[in-house]
Amino acid sequence: PKGAGGLRRMYGLLREGGAICVLVDQRTSEGILVPFFGREVLTTPAPAALALKLGALVVPEYGRTYCEANGTDLDEADLRKMEIMRVAQARRLQRGQRSKA
Repeated sequence: PKGAGGLRRMYGLLREGGAICVLVDQRTSEGILVPFFGREVLTTPAPAALALKLGALVVPEYGRTYCEANGTDLDEADLRKMEIMRVAQARRLQRGQRSKA
């Protein structure tokens, strides 16, 4: 769960010796500004705050965008192309929905 209720639940689990997993999304409307790929973005301070308060171990993980076609990681240019194609497809779908309305 998000928000204060979720934070209380995480705190309780960690206090009891449990483990939690937090997916930190860079698309957030609140938090602290941090540098991320050359620009300032909002991110949550919750994992660090919990670790400092409870002495919990933080194990950072990350995801990689992988191209199965040729077995390589996609670079920033590939990701930009994919985003451009996604936006173009969304616009085509919107135009099609408007023409049917």
